[in-house]
Amino acid sequence: CEYYRESAASPDIPLLDSLILKSRLIRSRSFIGRNMLRNAMVDAKKVASQNPNNKDALKLISEIKAKETHNKLLDKKISKEVCRWVKKATTTAEGAAAIERMDDESSVSESET
Repeated sequence: CEYYRESAASPDIPLLDSLILKSRLIRSRSFIGRNMLRNAMVDAKKVASQNPNNKDALKLISEIKAKETHNKLLDKKISKEVCRWVKKATTTAEGAAAIERMDDESSVSESET
């Protein structure tokens, strides 16, 4: 069939571009789910650069930025908590005794080898 050969020889470029953009958005959402925010941002920005009016891409970019901000706040909170634990462990008598025991155990195991 001649029609089939023509349509197979020249694929519908706008349709193909649309499918590529949709696949990038899906992949971006997948990256967000896996907390791979840099990769998610690359895909979302690529869609936004090719189609600046794409509301899904713009929404994803704002979601990614919000998640990055949230992750930074969590990291700071965890870091502060770890610092408190270390300070407590090293400044209290109980913590100092535990550190001494750890030092003693490591020196005994080193002398055995």
